[in-house]
Amino acid sequence: MAVVATCSWVYSLHLIRTHEGYGAFVVMITEVISYDLLLFLSLYAIILMTFSSGFHLLFQRTEQDGYLGLHHTIYSMFQITIQMYDPMTYSNSNIPIVTLGGFIAFIVTSTILMLNIFIAMINSTYQRNMDNKDAQTTYAV
Repeated sequence: MAVVATCSWVYSLHLIRTHEGYGAFVVMITEVISYDLLLFLSLYAIILMTFSSGFHLLFQRTEQDGYLGLHHTIYSMFQITIQMYDPMTYSNSNIPIVTLGGFIAFIVTSTILMLNIFIAMINSTYQRNMDNKDAQTTYAV
């Protein structure tokens, strides 16, 4: 049922693409999902893997639950991104001061910087689509 609803929604987007008021908006949604979101997720994956490998080394000789293996560390770093973590876990690492600095750097990079980059990418796509609005609605068939 959910697959049918999703497919019908995508098909209805294809049909309203020729409407003058909605054509540019539909093209923008398509470009954001197909290009901007994939670029953002690949950038986020690079940052996540970089910080995860560093934190895995910092917690390597401890028995901290979320950092026992690299895959657990990646999951823990993802939880930090969505603010589902215990902020005092840095004190259990081998070098607590470096770990605290790493936590702060990761939070700033993953939350604030990546969100601003994603907003700028969507803004750029929106501006490019508004510049080409007439051509998109005329030749959208």
